[in-house]
Amino acid sequence: MQDWSIAGTRNTKNFLQLGVDILKSGGSALDAVETVIKEVELDPSDWTVGFNGFPNLLGEIELDASIMVGSSKRTGAVAGVKGYLHPISIARSVMELSPHVLLVGEGAERFARAAGFQRVQLLAQPFMRDIYQKFLTNGNFLEVTGLPIEMRDSARHFEPSDRLGRRSRAVRSDHR
Repeated sequence: MQDWSIAGTRNTKNFLQLGVDILKSGGSALDAVETVIKEVELDPSDWTVGFNGFPNLLGEIELDASIMVGSSKRTGAVAGVKGYLHPISIARSVMELSPHVLLVGEGAERFARAAGFQRVQLLAQPFMRDIYQKFLTNGNFLEVTGLPIEMRDSARHFEPSDRLGRRSRAVRSDHR
């Protein structure tokens, strides 16, 4: 009798048994990983990923994911995807169906559409919009989220919103 176990980060802990069950029934490690991560992406209490993720600086929900097969080093990833709920599944499709490793933004969205994924409207939940507004005012993401002080101490601090525009224009002009 095979004894199965898998490990994950804190946000996967409630879903790891699903992955173990897939492995026990003969499913692949990729199937187990994708299933667990899809559940995390759907978890309304997790604001680090998925539909309830923290908005980008423009207030839009963008999602990222990557997946890898360790034995073959095959990998697929997507970043900055808007309008698709399960970036982990899109990343797996990038690995399995395309010659690419990473697709970003509009290119990732076009690939997702061509691969048959359905668009959905991703809107920040009310409490996440409140945290986002506080972030724009305060400039310190971890302080406005109420995370433990140990995590805040190592946080990067961002420019407050009234300086973001000037700063980004200056960066663009430096790279012309």
